Amino acid sequence: EILQIPIPPLVANAGPDKTVGGTFVALDGGNSLGNVKSYSWKEVSGKSVKLTVANTAKATFIAPSLSKDHIEVKLTVNSGKDKTANAIVNLLVIKDNSKIKSFKRIKRKMTDTNQA
Repeated sequence: EILQIPIPPLVANAGPDKTVGGTFVALDGGNSLGNVKSYSWKEVSGKSVKLTVANTAKATFIAPSLSKDHIEVKLTVNSGKDKTANAIVNLLVIKDNSKIKSFKRIKRKMTDTNQA
């Protein structure tokens, strides 16, 4: 008798919706389930971005230079047997200038301390 192990269903997982800051954004589909043979990331809506390594579990892009933008990206996983699954991740991209503000505060405190 041959024991057949059931293959889990194919499930795409593009990660949770999130707010990201700065310029470099990483996407992670590594928690997708099933016999995943290939990955494909594609932007669905928002300011146009160029996805890099879009045919791997982990894609990246440079965020738009706008102060705030919503971007929707779709992950498609394929089992190699004409079976696919999709997932969408919503990203709120906020230009992160908090480091500049923090640096100004530190500089001001150093200046105030030096004057004493």
